[in-house]
Amino acid sequence: DLTVLSALAESLQDVLQYKAAEGEAMKEDVQVKDLALRRCGKAIAGEEGARQIGAVLIACRATMRSLTVDRCALGPKGADILGPYLQDHRQLLHLSVRGNAIGGPSGIKLARIVADLKHMVSLSLADNGLEGDKVARAIAAMLAARDNWLRVELAGNDLGDSGCVTIVKHGVELGGGSPRLDSIDLSRCGARHKALVALSRVAKRSPLLRRLRMSHSRLARADSKIIAALVHSAPPPLLTLDLRHCELSEKVVQNLLEPLGHGSCVNERLEQLLLSGNTVFGNDSIAALLPPALDGLPALTTLALGSCALPNATLATLLAVLCAGSDDERLCPQLSTLELAGNELRGDACEAMLANLLRCRRPVCRRVARVRRQL
Repeated sequence: DLTVLSALAESLQDVLQYKAAEGEAMKEDVQVKDLALRRCGKAIAGEEGARQIGAVLIACRATMRSLTVDRCALGPKGADILGPYLQDHRQLLHLSVRGNAIGGPSGIKLARIVADLKHMVSLSLADNGLEGDKVARAIAAMLAARDNWLRVELAGNDLGDSGCVTIVKHGVELGGGSPRLDSIDLSRCGARHKALVALSRVAKRSPLLRRLRMSHSRLARADSKIIAALVHSAPPPLLTLDLRHCELSEKVVQNLLEPLGHGSCVNERLEQLLLSGNTVFGNDSIAALLPPALDGLPALTTLALGSCALPNATLATLLAVLCAGSDDERLCPQLSTLELAGNELRGDACEAMLANLLRCRRPVCRRVARVRRQL
């Protein structure tokens, strides 16, 4: 709460004054490199909380590398106060202010400040009520200011398809290409087909891109070849592809899975394939593509198929092929998380699932997600 923050700031300032009196170098004053405040809620909300965080930052100016203030109810006023404190932290590498409802105008001010922090490589502005073209342009300008970005998270801001395109095209693609970009998250941002096209171009030009997240995007009319290329083509060697709740069409899923099952394509890099919430798998012919497709994903560790309306026959086959065989012969030998929550299991299928799991001897299989059983 505010009392703790105030005491922390005062104690750090005392150390600063003592070191200064002893004539020691500023860089040796206080070796605090990471400050993380999460889910503090109203305890440090608003302007006073931002001032106390700023006081801590002042005391750690020479050493602070990472600042996390997630879901602390800063609001617009708190963000406006915190922003100027960041200006003096040129060495800051990571900044996360998720879930603080800072809003558009304050978001624009913060983006302009971050644009001048030349060493920053990781930024999360998720769930902050950032909307509209002005915000999108400010974020794009911030990203275009340099090409050393590693991770950018904007999830949960209703930027719309045009806003996402502006950020990806003018911020990432034209802003030096961000050749070091490792992860970009536009989940729940209202992205559609045009944003996907822009992201696919970035993926081709960013050889280090490992994680692409677009969950809850409306991709019903997306070009099936673009999504398939994210898995089949090299580059990009993605480790994570998140397309949960994206309204994927039959053609998209077919073009994504068929080459993997026919042996014409093997992706030895993909570790997480997240497809939950796409009810197209309720179609028997589409669902039947799943089990054979696993043969083309030998590095898979996480497979998410929750709330996909999977037919019981497909569920039974999927579990049978995953649990069968010796360690050397088994499909997806590294699989540790199988998400099936929300798929209805009827009597025989539930019995078969439990039998397969009891027989399974996977050394790395630690968890099978909750399954809603209808018996």
